[in-house]
Amino acid sequence: MSLFDYRPRFYDPLLGRFIQPDSLVPGAGNPLAWDRYAYANNNPIIYNDPDGHWPCSFSSSGFSCSISTFGLGSVVNRLGEKLGVENASDIVSGAMSNIGLGLDIAAEAVDFVASAIVTTGIVVGATGGAVITLPGGGTAVVTGAAGASVGWATAELGVRPLIIAGNSLASGATLTTVLSELISGDTGFESTLGISAEGIELNSQVAVGSASQVSIFATTAGWISPLAYPSLLIQTGTVLGDLGVISPPPIKMEFRLKRGELEVR
Repeated sequence: MSLFDYRPRFYDPLLGRFIQPDSLVPGAGNPLAWDRYAYANNNPIIYNDPDGHWPCSFSSSGFSCSISTFGLGSVVNRLGEKLGVENASDIVSGAMSNIGLGLDIAAEAVDFVASAIVTTGIVVGATGGAVITLPGGGTAVVTGAAGASVGWATAELGVRPLIIAGNSLASGATLTTVLSELISGDTGFESTLGISAEGIELNSQVAVGSASQVSIFATTAGWISPLAYPSLLIQTGTVLGDLGVISPPPIKMEFRLKRGELEVR
């Protein structure tokens, strides 16, 4: 029997497979990488495996390699099967989604308290300002409005720590939401890079699920506008996004860069 010695393990050209399993899983996000007896992701036309570990091509003609997150759910399922758990990806993805919803509801509660404090500040300021008589005979309407403005500004400064706490909770919710959709495959990316004498070629695919879109947008807006009322409105929208009430269409885009020309689909 003729075997090829790849140092970490031997390869059987008749079987088209290694005769020992790989000692590691290169690119765990790619489900093909979990076939530890396969050669170069079962695609020897595009890739080679010079050290028996990595499904990238290094040769005199150039270099190529790929990375993908779309197989993360398969990875979780395989780990779950080892623990005797079926459909582990659905369980973990659902758990991450519920954690994100819980964090968003907590952030909304914090923003509600902050808004209530600001409302109290406005009412107290307006009431106090209305009883003031200006030397020129200013009316209660003018002094009340001025008092309300002062009350609003003072209350906003006072609740700033609450707004920061709410935004921090929302940021944690965004991370868990994106992770949930990475596992489910609704969000992810895949990219293949090739370098040769003809130039550089990059092929990429990006997907962003509905919940990830809403959460990322809302959390970013919350940090940009750290005020009580806008924060409460934004966070309410985020919770509605978690519940599926606000559900923008998923984003799916493909990019191809070849010889300096970019193609977007």
